[in-house]
Amino acid sequence: TGGFGESTAAPTQTAQNRPAAPSTTPVEILYKPKPAYTAEARDMRLEGQVSLQVVFLAGGGIKVVRVVHGLGHGLDEAAQQAAMQVRFRPATRGGVPVDTSATIYITFQLS
Repeated sequence: TGGFGESTAAPTQTAQNRPAAPSTTPVEILYKPKPAYTAEARDMRLEGQVSLQVVFLAGGGIKVVRVVHGLGHGLDEAAQQAAMQVRFRPATRGGVPVDTSATIYITFQLS
């Protein structure tokens, strides 16, 4: 006859001999610029948030992947320009800087 026996399987590794996961640190934002308003958006008194999918690069740069949620009237482009000016400390894994994907929110608020 076929099937599984009554005994239970033993784990291949125990917690004592499993290698520790490398330590990680998240991206640390050091500077966020205030985004520029376009004349059209200011005249319309348009406020809100633009959501951008970005990659914080290990070398210190930012790559804007796409606009997740935009406001139009030139504010999406202004948000992308502001995102490119963000200064940050890269995330690390095991002490080595790594690329990190994230969604950032650029807020447009008239003062």
